[in-house]
Amino acid sequence: MIDINLIALTNQDPIALASHAAKTCYNSIPPEMGDLLADPYGQLWEPGHHTTWQHWQATFAIAGIDVSNMKFGLHLVNRFYNSDEMSGRYCADMFKNPDFEAIAAYIMHYWPEINENQLSVAMNFVRKSTSVFHENIDAAAEVTAKLLKEERPHIGAKALKTTSEKVAQEQMRMFISMIFPTGLDHSLNLTALAAMYQAAWTPVVKDVTERAVKLVVAQYPELEKYYDLPRREGELLPVIPEASSAGVMDTPSLRVRNFDIDWDKVEDPRKSQMHPVDLLHFLPEMMNNSTTSIRMEIEISAATMGQDQRHRTINRSMPEFTGNFYMPVVIKEMGLEDVALETIRDWLSLPGTLPDSLVVALAPYGAMVRYQKCGNLNAIAHEQGKRLCFCAQEEIYNLGRLLLESCFEVYYSPSQLLPLSKYLRPPCYDDGKCAEGKRYCGRNLKASKPNDYFPVRKV
Repeated sequence: MIDINLIALTNQDPIALASHAAKTCYNSIPPEMGDLLADPYGQLWEPGHHTTWQHWQATFAIAGIDVSNMKFGLHLVNRFYNSDEMSGRYCADMFKNPDFEAIAAYIMHYWPEINENQLSVAMNFVRKSTSVFHENIDAAAEVTAKLLKEERPHIGAKALKTTSEKVAQEQMRMFISMIFPTGLDHSLNLTALAAMYQAAWTPVVKDVTERAVKLVVAQYPELEKYYDLPRREGELLPVIPEASSAGVMDTPSLRVRNFDIDWDKVEDPRKSQMHPVDLLHFLPEMMNNSTTSIRMEIEISAATMGQDQRHRTINRSMPEFTGNFYMPVVIKEMGLEDVALETIRDWLSLPGTLPDSLVVALAPYGAMVRYQKCGNLNAIAHEQGKRLCFCAQEEIYNLGRLLLESCFEVYYSPSQLLPLSKYLRPPCYDDGKCAEGKRYCGRNLKASKPNDYFPVRKV
């Protein structure tokens, strides 16, 4: 079951801090900390003067929440947070010894309206999809090692072993249901917590935000009336298509819908402005870049949507499931296409049998979603610098590569590299030095042509 602990908070009373911020605005003499407003609730909170409440922040350690309710819950809309979660790529034991009884208890706790037959349907899907992972993970590691040697000629023996195991898990988890538990550290300011509490749209997120509020109020009882707020009724969930739409895709898709860039006004970035600290959103000379935009429509796995959500300066539309299952190269090389198709069909048959919010929670990592995203040049440059690195997940790397190709098709002749390319490549492209240091991927950093430097990755 979900466990939530308050592990850190700003070292001042939140009302005292908000009062200090407000008095700073309206007094020519700096106020004293602890000099409270007469009515902070009526003067600040109730009329919506909420920047004063955003200096205070709490960090929660959340353990046992399902993966789906992070991707389609805590991280879906809200950008006013900082979060670091357990990695389905790196945490080797995350899927190896599943506690199916605990998962069943979790389902019954948050969806108490279902009966024993419905619970059996849900758990049969979880067990069946998990068995595919367990039966194939060792062979997947062998296939991955072979592909890694081809793609990364300079990879060392030790790195080959650890990376092949990590990538095998990364690709084979496409079969795993996202009802599996995970954990995260999640930081929110006072108004973000209030907004999440009011807006929560699934049983799990409603419970998590309510318990987070109670933890804060327990520390500061005077805040109780601040969180006496109306809550959303009902649910809002991604669209789930009919089972007849089931399909398999071996690559993400990306289509650029439009550009809005005035090249006479934008400023080209330098590597020193982007790594290791990204300055693009902070430099005055880069401000004109923030009024540009690149809008695109993408289709990626739910697993990779979680990676995409980490770039919170980019806007996204509500995702909808497409009915496709993402089948990366390792799964394809192992001849598991029919198993992949069967997995997505099994999941798409659940609506109508189970509550919709439970169906979303049960979705396999490989279930694909489609949505639009829009970012300015500074935001896109930050994303591409991270995602065109070979240390990034294969699927999100290939998505970044598709953006690179789409932009070239619009702006360049085949023999040219014009200004936009500077925003769409990782730091190592310009000087041949790996920005990851000891985590060097082993790729060829001396390739000179863009197509050689940005190949379609398999692992």
